[in-house]
Amino acid sequence: MNEMNFDLIGMIETNVNWTHDSRNFLHSAASLRFNNTARCVMSNSRANPDDTYLPGGTAMITQGKFSGRIIARGMDHLGSFTWMAIRGKKDIGVIAITAYRVCQRAGTKSGPDTAFTRQCIQMREEGDKNPDPRNKIFENMNEILDEWMGKGFHPMVMIDSNSEITERNLNDFTERNGLHDIITTGREMEAPPSYARGKKRIDFLLGNDHIQRAVINSGALGLYDGLKASDHTMQYVDLDEKLLFQDDTFTPMPGFHREFKLHDIKRKTHFQETLQKRYEHQNIAKRVNDLAARFENKQHLDETDIKAYNDLNDEIVELILSTAKRVGRVDFGYQRSADLCIAGKTIRLHKAILSCIRNDIKYTESIKSLANELNHQLPNRDEINVRQAITNVNEAWKAKRIVEKEDGERRARWLDDICREIARETGQDADKTYKAMIKCALSKGMFKRLKAILKSEWSALDYIEIPNDKWYLDRELNELYEFDNGIFVAHSNFVEDLFEEYGSIKVLPKGAVVVEVEKSGDVIQVLNPESIKSPSWSRVTKPEEMEEWLMRRNKRHLQQMYIEKSPPTTEAFAPVLADYGTSELTDEILKGTVDLESLDVSDEMKLFLKSLKRTPEEEKMHVPSRMPKEAFQEVMKVQNESTSSSPSAIHYTLWKAIAEVDDLAEIHALWLSLPFMHGFICERHKREIDCMLEKKAKVRQIHILRIIGLMEGCWNAYLKWAYNKHIMPNAEKSGLSSNQWGGRRGRSAIACATRKLITWEYFRYVKETNVALFQLHNIDEIWNDENSGKM
Repeated sequence: MNEMNFDLIGMIETNVNWTHDSRNFLHSAASLRFNNTARCVMSNSRANPDDTYLPGGTAMITQGKFSGRIIARGMDHLGSFTWMAIRGKKDIGVIAITAYRVCQRAGTKSGPDTAFTRQCIQMREEGDKNPDPRNKIFENMNEILDEWMGKGFHPMVMIDSNSEITERNLNDFTERNGLHDIITTGREMEAPPSYARGKKRIDFLLGNDHIQRAVINSGALGLYDGLKASDHTMQYVDLDEKLLFQDDTFTPMPGFHREFKLHDIKRKTHFQETLQKRYEHQNIAKRVNDLAARFENKQHLDETDIKAYNDLNDEIVELILSTAKRVGRVDFGYQRSADLCIAGKTIRLHKAILSCIRNDIKYTESIKSLANELNHQLPNRDEINVRQAITNVNEAWKAKRIVEKEDGERRARWLDDICREIARETGQDADKTYKAMIKCALSKGMFKRLKAILKSEWSALDYIEIPNDKWYLDRELNELYEFDNGIFVAHSNFVEDLFEEYGSIKVLPKGAVVVEVEKSGDVIQVLNPESIKSPSWSRVTKPEEMEEWLMRRNKRHLQQMYIEKSPPTTEAFAPVLADYGTSELTDEILKGTVDLESLDVSDEMKLFLKSLKRTPEEEKMHVPSRMPKEAFQEVMKVQNESTSSSPSAIHYTLWKAIAEVDDLAEIHALWLSLPFMHGFICERHKREIDCMLEKKAKVRQIHILRIIGLMEGCWNAYLKWAYNKHIMPNAEKSGLSSNQWGGRRGRSAIACATRKLITWEYFRYVKETNVALFQLHNIDEIWNDENSGKM
């Protein structure tokens, strides 16, 4: 390993009984050889402790910084393989396996001490009446790979398969896990035989697409260029660590790090004070007010004005983020007293002084800065020697030990100061705050343990499942389901095995079966309604394919209104929605002065547009576009701090901290209002993060995934203020239908559904007939009948 600079080596067919002593020997030898950086794991079949030679077995060794990435390791209980989980960025990594597959097939006679016989005996003792160790290895490896690939780890398998890669069981294993032969993929030349007694290649380095992309070079050494005693050639691969350990899974929303939480009073206060100083230094308040006055004096804003707003917006965002990051890095010593922190820094200062004197160099700026922080006078270089500097270091250590002995009392006093500071901030009693801090600490520990038990481990969306067939029939609902670009469209039955072409989006029922169909005009006929074939799914793991499928799914979902040809999607209705609903035609509709006969829309749509005319009372209503400081503070105060938001990474913790300071709230309330006051769009508000979430835990079938959009927190806050405080109150004054429940104060969807359920239960109890009209299929005919007096 040292000569060839290998970070990881897998050894197959070690033929060693890895007892406690032999394991310790290998650990010790590797640690001595690689400066205590080696990590090892070994496996073998069950054996007598006195046996030294044991056929089969595997081992893996890592060295150097690569060892620091190992987060888990283990072995197969049959001794067929060993594995290591190697971490990368963002909770992903590589799951590496070194495996030895016995050469004997099931039923083959073999010696009593062979790995095959030992594994057969062990499998029989475990209850397997027909042991097949040669293929059992694939089942056991699949269990390990499923566990770690589900966490976002990429598979890499080093295996002596005792077969060619085209052999059926090995081929099934590679296809199931998306593995490729790293040595030959992308090469025109055939790889040489991998063992001395044959002309075939039976040793392989396998990896998925991610591993393949990280390959710099790969190949095989000469027969005895690797391990001298082996009759197999050494297979090797050189990987780009940056590509290998980066996260290239499709993660729609990056997990933003929260620099502090609001309960962290010291950091929150430090953030607010630092941001205020930076705003003053950059003259942000004056520049915002000047820009607002400039906009006020103009009838229409030009591109220069909008660019000036966006440029200043970028500067404000950078100030907020940089301040938050700086505060997040500051250590306020929450786990030790302030005196202990000072004692530790004093040791660091004297050690730095000693280093300067020994190396005959001047005091550095960092040393001067630390001395100023500790209010310590640096000694004159001509008046201090190495011996005196060493004495000062020792004295600093002694002083620290004295502080450590009294740190309990000192920390108690420090905690008391913290409690009083929090009490001043929150206006609460200091003793109550102290008790609350103790209760919070105990509760936090308990909830942390409960969360570890009850809540599954979080992971990015690293795979989705796609159905393998297009048509499905559910006999219970008598509906035909079509898989169309990521969603299922349900077609209604109208006679026997014939279904309508028109369909609506639904979830595929559990009892659906795969069928074949034939389309003729507007009719779909099921050819084999007696089918019993169950749906099957394929897993998509490549980031590019996942992104493509998800975009197709969301596009098709949003196109449903256009497929149904709803009135707003028609060409005739386009002038009504022109300029985002701010056109002159829209104003005429609201005033009631539009000539409805000139519009090429249906009669029922003309009636709908006529009903939009504003009443005299509605004409007087308006929605103010200038958000006051108090409204900004109120909206941010009620917002949940932990809510995910913001493509720009300004999360609600920062917005809530900003809103607590009157001067900052005043600036941001005006800044946020300018686009709404003057009719333009902030570039930052155009961006959102589309997230695909699991509706059901561990179910990643593409049609069940739920899409949500995360917008900028400040923009969302403005909409909440405008809608809840002005738009809906105005609508309530103008008279809303009693049957409208959405968006109204004191009403909820659950209450609406409960009322409907109680209504139906009442009629069932009194045994009276009740009719509800859910859908009108022939609205045009009903409209005509109504107007002709036939209805």
